[in-house]
Order: sequence, then structure tokens, then C-alpha cells
Amino acid sequence: MHNIFVIACIYLFILAGCENKNPVYSGFCDDANVSLPLHCVKVDIKNDIILSGNLKESMKDKISSNCPYIVKGEIYRTTKCNSIEAKSIGTDFNGYVRINIFQDNKCIYKVQSDFKNDEDSAIKLVLERLKKELF
Repeated sequence: MHNIFVIACIYLFILAGCENKNPVYSGFCDDANVSLPLHCVKVDIKNDIILSGNLKESMKDKISSNCPYIVKGEIYRTTKCNSIEAKSIGTDFNGYVRINIFQDNKCIYKVQSDFKNDEDSAIKLVLERLKKELF
């Protein structure tokens, strides 16, 4: 009986280590009134060439300068953070990728993924979720 318990504990330990390291959180903003699927987006990401380039490549068939849906996004890297709290308790991630979609200056949708040493995977996961849920 003791062996079964030990094997069960080892099995649970292995499964716990296989969790998704880049969870994706998404949802529609409060009071969002949008008809799906979206037919286009306008990209407005000025401060991050990596995110902007990935988004434009991923959504190249949906980008239009006349579209009412505006994509804004950012990659926040905690390595730039020097707060006392972050230094004292540490962080279990290096940053996050966030994309918001706006219509008439109101948020209609947001998607975010935290990352730990794998920013590229977080970008990919966020863009996949965005396309799956909106297009």
C-alpha cells in the first residue's frame, strides 16, 4: 500500500511540472458590443518592434488602415523593474505580452500571457488566441 502512495505522489509531481508555463488570459471588455468574426484590424503598436512585426505577419490578411478596430499592445519585461518588492520576493515570470483591441477608443477585447524566459512563445500564444476568438 505504501508503494502505491509513493507512485501516486511521483505521478502527481510529474504532472504538476507539465503545466503550461505561458498561461493565456483573454476576455471581452465590459460593455463590449462587437459582432464576430472581425473582418479587419488596424495596428497601432509603436514601442515594440518585435510584437508589431509578429502581429503584422500573423494578421497580414486582416490589416487595413481604414478598419474601426485598433490593435494596441505591449511587451512588459520585469527585468527592467527595480522595485524593492520585486527584488525581495522575486518574480516567477520575466514579463508579459498584452494586446488590446479598441473600437471608438473603447476597449472591446484583451488578451495577455505571462512569460518566463520564453517571450517568443508568449507572443505566439497571444496571437493564436486572438485569431481563434475574434476571427
